[in-house]
Amino acid sequence: MKKASMLVLAILLISLAAMVQMDAAETVQAANTVSVTVTAKEKITLTMADATIDFEQLDPGTTTTSNTAITANVRSNKAWDLTYTASGMDPDAGMPLSQLKWGVLSNGFDATSFAASGTFLSNQPKAPSNAGQDITHYYTIEVPWTADPGAYSATVTYSATFH
Repeated sequence: MKKASMLVLAILLISLAAMVQMDAAETVQAANTVSVTVTAKEKITLTMADATIDFEQLDPGTTTTSNTAITANVRSNKAWDLTYTASGMDPDAGMPLSQLKWGVLSNGFDATSFAASGTFLSNQPKAPSNAGQDITHYYTIEVPWTADPGAYSATVTYSATFH
């Protein structure tokens, strides 16, 4: 009887071990993997508020700088350029577009005359963070003695493009 009990116990243990192995084998057979891929698209954005700068009435020979800062924010995942096109003023009336200038306020004010088109920044690196890069500058204007009396206006259009 002891032998029979031992035999039954041995058969039960072997069966239990076989079931554990089968369960483990089934778990391994049920394993799967997930492959993940993504392609980052190239993208560039330019964000800035519409602005109006009114220098109001100025005497000939006067140069003044606007109180309004123009801030553009560029976000790009590639190198980029910030350019402009400009039109307006009236060279025939003695007030060419080049009298309107832009510059950065720092130690002094180094202003650059606007032309029909130009570049603010070239070959800038991709954005250092999700916030992008802010570019802030001011406009200045000089009314020459050669300008006829009257109102003059100009439009400046900003563009951000891949370098």
